[in-house]
Amino acid sequence: GWCSWDSLGTDVCSDAVQRTVQKLVNIGIPVRWVVIDDGWQNTDNRRLVNFNVLDKFGDLSNLCTDLKTDLGIRAVLVWHTVVGYWEGTFETCGLKVEENGSRFSTGLYSNDREEMVNYWAKSYSVPSNPLEFFAMYYKALRQKGIDGVKVDGIGLLEARGGRGASTAATAYDFRMAVEQAAEREFSGKVINCMACGTDSVFACSECQSSTVWRSSDDHAFRGVQENDFMVARHVWSNALNGLWLGEHFVTDWDMFRSSGRHGGLHAAVRAISGGPIYISDGEDDEYGVETMARLVDKNGRTLVCSASARVCERSVFELPLGSGQAFYIWNENPINSVVGAFNLNVEPYATVRANPAPSDSGILRMKCMTPQTQFGVYGFRSGFLGVVELNERVGPISLMQSLVDYEIFNIAPVFKLECGVRFCVFGLVDKLNAGAVVEGLASDETSVVITLSAPGLLGLWSDRCPLSISADRRILSFTRADDLLTTVDISSCGGEILVQLAFP
Repeated sequence: GWCSWDSLGTDVCSDAVQRTVQKLVNIGIPVRWVVIDDGWQNTDNRRLVNFNVLDKFGDLSNLCTDLKTDLGIRAVLVWHTVVGYWEGTFETCGLKVEENGSRFSTGLYSNDREEMVNYWAKSYSVPSNPLEFFAMYYKALRQKGIDGVKVDGIGLLEARGGRGASTAATAYDFRMAVEQAAEREFSGKVINCMACGTDSVFACSECQSSTVWRSSDDHAFRGVQENDFMVARHVWSNALNGLWLGEHFVTDWDMFRSSGRHGGLHAAVRAISGGPIYISDGEDDEYGVETMARLVDKNGRTLVCSASARVCERSVFELPLGSGQAFYIWNENPINSVVGAFNLNVEPYATVRANPAPSDSGILRMKCMTPQTQFGVYGFRSGFLGVVELNERVGPISLMQSLVDYEIFNIAPVFKLECGVRFCVFGLVDKLNAGAVVEGLASDETSVVITLSAPGLLGLWSDRCPLSISADRRILSFTRADDLLTTVDISSCGGEILVQLAFP
């Protein structure tokens, strides 16, 4: 996807959105959905005036039609806060509102008192009847061609606590209102974004239809140049928050810029995040086309993991910004797992060594029957290949330069055929999340059938060279390296792909 915020800020307009998406299409980045962020609503004094759009967008339905008809966009989402705009709504929206002073908890003030006093300690004008408010709002948006919403500032609901209503009750009322209206008008297409307080999270147990929740604060936006510390903190906080939020939701690691110094790192962590992948480069930016190609298959489908990413157990209590150690994140695919090793050392900068083990993947620890079970480990950037037992570490692989060096290790279980051949399948080894496409394995005494969801460069390991590899009833040529990595190009195959290996 593509979001307007980092590149356009509140200067977003219809023409800029259309030009940027057109450029994405022209250079081959397969964007399929668009988020029009802050800057489209009719507001005054930080409050929502009505449900109309600003004149710079003209007829919003025309923009939506053009994006979908001419540029292949499947969904257009718009941004708003959970109370309308940053300090609420006016009664000109057609509904009564309640004036509420700031009632944020002492804990939030303790966390960052200066920010709370200067920015959040305001008077808020909140819809008295959130069910009616969101029903009207989302119906109006749907009539304009909008397909979903990005709901920001969810923590603002805490300001409404008191006057006989607890923050928990308020969170429940607003969550119920958002979810019901979004399900009715948008089939539940909601990105829950920023300040996702515990009250709102727990309220979702009874009224949740949307599943995507941001797991970080903003790490960059228009006019703010990303630095190494900001990016390192962003990766660290997302991974840690995933320990809890990932048990309830699909965690969203936020938009990023594909170009520039940190583009490769952002792509790598998104590849194993398990969440939506969307960029925010501007019309005049140099897009990281090669970087983005590592995230999608030949058909433009993002290669996502099966769950939300978690920080590996050995990194949970590390402060990676200056530990001198690599920071490890894991996720799972239908058969394989993936472990990312990142050099987040910025205080001070340091060279670190990555030495993951299959047991760094929590799912493999749960599935593995014995410590002697073997796994193949393949490094995306280094090309490292090793076959190790569950708790055996590989490498070490040097990660030289902080915030630039990283490695993604695809980990595949080793199977043994009746004829004695041992093998494992990594997936598309020219992609960051290689194992996402490996959906099934079947075998008999001397052969293996691999079910893949997408074409590309297939990589596998076996301790004997295959006699033949075929797909779509065709014998395919393959290469075999000294480390016993076999690669075969199946780019010409389509649909669900069945690759058959025959061994002597």
